[in-house]
Amino acid sequence: MNIPDVMGMTNPQNKITVPYNIASPMDTLPAFPGFPKANTGTTFEGAIFCNMDSDPDLEIVININTTIYAYNKDGSNVPGWPINVGTQPLQGAPAFGDIDGDSQEEIVCVSTFGSNQGKIYAYKKNGTAVTGFPISPGYSSRTPVLADLNNDGKLEIIVNKRLTSAGEVWVYKGDGTVYPGWPKSINHVPASSSAVGDITGDGIPEIIAESYTSLYAWDRDGNLLSGFPYILPGDFKNSYSSPVLADVNNDNVREIIFGSQSQTGTGCVTILKNDASVYPGWPKITDNWVYTPPAVGLINGDNILDIAVGDQVLSGTPIDKLYCWDINGNPLAGFPVGTLNAINSQILIGDIDNDNSMELIIDDNTTSGSGLGQYLAYNSDGTPVTGWPVTLTGSTLFNVPCLTDIDRNGILDIIGSGQTGFGSGGAF
Repeated sequence: MNIPDVMGMTNPQNKITVPYNIASPMDTLPAFPGFPKANTGTTFEGAIFCNMDSDPDLEIVININTTIYAYNKDGSNVPGWPINVGTQPLQGAPAFGDIDGDSQEEIVCVSTFGSNQGKIYAYKKNGTAVTGFPISPGYSSRTPVLADLNNDGKLEIIVNKRLTSAGEVWVYKGDGTVYPGWPKSINHVPASSSAVGDITGDGIPEIIAESYTSLYAWDRDGNLLSGFPYILPGDFKNSYSSPVLADVNNDNVREIIFGSQSQTGTGCVTILKNDASVYPGWPKITDNWVYTPPAVGLINGDNILDIAVGDQVLSGTPIDKLYCWDINGNPLAGFPVGTLNAINSQILIGDIDNDNSMELIIDDNTTSGSGLGQYLAYNSDGTPVTGWPVTLTGSTLFNVPCLTDIDRNGILDIIGSGQTGFGSGGAF
């Protein structure tokens, strides 16, 4: 599947426009009883784990086409769910948090339809709508972000709005009203979900958002930070690679990390300081476009943060790679890994085999002749993890896996989703 960027452009290095077949050994990881679940429709950005009831076990919430599903660990429906939102397809993943200050979390999702229609939905854990929702801000894309901007114990909702050739960033309160100082205009269509966090060291969160050609940073009241917007150099553009905030050098100030793509076919990963200057040793150029939001973690065991991304272009044979760098831009030993198939989702970092070392899980943009997709896993030295890949029905394209201990038995569990066709079905 040839995935265009947010403006409909495709990588000029694309060689084909359909999935190609793979041949991989079947994994031996057991599925939970009651899974997989098969549903009709398309999902992007995967599912989330959250606690929807009073027991300690986690539940699974996922957007598929126009329906929000919530499952218990045995595959049964959480009471009050699923919920169909109507005719407008849901965008991205759900968000989970307390938006109205009642000490109970809510589920927040966005939908879009056509070029200028969309809604924001908010539901209680029992499936009833939150007062003031849904609201109709227009075309919202990607996953909503929840953050407490004013320290009142209520999370605000941050979404983007796509216009014909421009965009806006909106902030809503938990009652559906607009937060003071917002919305803010951006110079091109929105490229991804926003990021929220303190990047100035004053203890107050900022909002960071991407347009197709720039990156913006505002304080919570909507004032643009000095040095912003950062204009992408040359012919680089933003698409899908949401900014990530992390203190890469232990100075108690977070940096901004994001990926982009060149119209000539290469990709780029950049780290910005809070004055929009580029961090030393960056950017790093990749062979192909970067759609994956950067993943940041302690990958190689030296207690210094590392950064991982994958690149993507479609070809008759695998030509993409998994990259890992330290904060100074030096590649980790054993990286890049490749060649691989196109990587479109954020890399997942976690210790999946209890060896006290981190592994990296990636999506894969292919299906076998029998319709099986896969997630691949690599050790911190770039070697494949024993027992992987994990296979599932349908392509894992743009479906981020998630790791957690869903049944609280001390062992990490993984959830993923696959699509047998766009709009035709999926299972996870």
